[in-house]
Amino acid sequence: PGMTDQRRVLITGGGTGIGRAIAHAFAAQGDAVTIAGRREGPLRETAEGFGIDDVIAPGDTRARILEILDRAPLRRHRVMPPKVRAIPPI
Repeated sequence: PGMTDQRRVLITGGGTGIGRAIAHAFAAQGDAVTIAGRREGPLRETAEGFGIDDVIAPGDTRARILEILDRAPLRRHRVMPPKVRAIPPI
């Protein structure tokens, strides 16, 4: 089997707002999208509406792993997250 151009994209906060829009953009171009967030309802609605195949909702073991990974570097190094950069049009 050859390599594929499809990417696996993980988007936190993918159920609403900017995260939802970003998830939609990646899904529309054929990428395999995983969305994560704090509220299962909006995540499921986004997944169904955009054909997203993977949701990480509260209670999912992967949600706990994301939480640990998200907070560990900030506590350990006591640095602020980088500034948000503009996302180029897709």
